[in-house]
Amino acid sequence: MREITVGVVAPAFVNVPLWVAQKRGLLECRGLRATEQILGSTHGVTNALRDGAVDIALTAPEGSIADAVAAGPLRVVAGLIDRPPLSMIATSIAALLTARPWCSAARGHRGAAPAATRGPLP
Repeated sequence: MREITVGVVAPAFVNVPLWVAQKRGLLECRGLRATEQILGSTHGVTNALRDGAVDIALTAPEGSIADAVAAGPLRVVAGLIDRPPLSMIATSIAALLTARPWCSAARGHRGAAPAATRGPLP
């Protein structure tokens, strides 16, 4: 049985495929046993993956994309859904251009969007 460690931000919806695979024995029938390591942030998961502390990660793709752009070893190999699970909400185009957008999650959490969202609109 090969042991693998899966880095995750938190016990969250994106982990459902892993939990189902564990519960139904889908990994074990392929000779794998997965253990989750909760790391608390996308940055923490990205660092753990880059440093070899985890074998694979279930997380937002931003860290791996940034690492790949910087000529690092990380790559996105699969996705859970075909669109981000968050939506951008802004009061105006000016709010988008001045980094005042808000991000709403499925549970209604709202917070300032990261600066990386700033830039010219298409």
